[in-house]
Amino acid sequence: MYQLKQMLDDIVDVAYKGDEKIRSYKAFYIEVVDKAYKSRHGDYNGETRRIRLMNVYRDDKKLTVTAIHELAHHINHMQGNKDIHGEGFYANYKKLLHAALDMGLFNKYEYLKMVEENRDSSSENKVKKIVSEYRPRNIDYKNDRIKIIVYGGYSVKDMLKERNFKFNKINKAWELEIDKDKQLDATGFLKENGIEYSVVEANQYLVKNPKSKNYLISVYNSYELRNELKELGFSFRSYDNAWIYRYNNLDGESDSILSSIKKICIEKDVKIKKIEKSNNEIKIYCQV
Repeated sequence: MYQLKQMLDDIVDVAYKGDEKIRSYKAFYIEVVDKAYKSRHGDYNGETRRIRLMNVYRDDKKLTVTAIHELAHHINHMQGNKDIHGEGFYANYKKLLHAALDMGLFNKYEYLKMVEENRDSSSENKVKKIVSEYRPRNIDYKNDRIKIIVYGGYSVKDMLKERNFKFNKINKAWELEIDKDKQLDATGFLKENGIEYSVVEANQYLVKNPKSKNYLISVYNSYELRNELKELGFSFRSYDNAWIYRYNNLDGESDSILSSIKKICIEKDVKIKKIEKSNNEIKIYCQV
């Protein structure tokens, strides 16, 4: 979650520049829940300072707005405010939303459309008022930087790590943020090794692969393998106690992952009971 945490920290820097409590505003962590919810897209726990994001299949900018909403709860909590959606919350949400607009993460028309789609009448008027009060500032946020994205890329992950690429668990992509004048060196390396990539502006944090499909590898009865599965990029799905991995299968990624799991099982002396394959999911059941 490095990239998403970095985005929210950057928003805090823009919104609260000079605030003596700014370090506490960044004292939170993010958890992604691999489950669809009808009634909510995220939540915040003040005791643990945890921001949770659900429904991560959604549009990138919608995920960003949800993250900002939960960040406002965190800052409101760190300021000692007890209200959940009171004046303190909306004052902080206004600062964060205006900063995000200044940074170009989305524009106000895109934001208002997202508000209307959520159909939350209790807050719609308040957030529309916040947007109406927005006055753009030219902060030149990361105008001189780009992001290079390699989707999938499991088979060349070691090469990418050596080049300081970081893995984005939501997008299932390896990402590198650099100055624009260093683009040719980075993309030259990728071209030499036949690695497909995309280049976007650095202020875009959640850029999903337009070619990707929602394929899954699910591993059951795998408590003994949890650390190794985490290292491979799996996340835990609590409602059925499975470790899951999303992939797009553009570069035979599933074969590499399956091979790694079988190797881990041998090393940990865990037997695979059966493997079930369907159109979009591979289920692996370990012996209890």
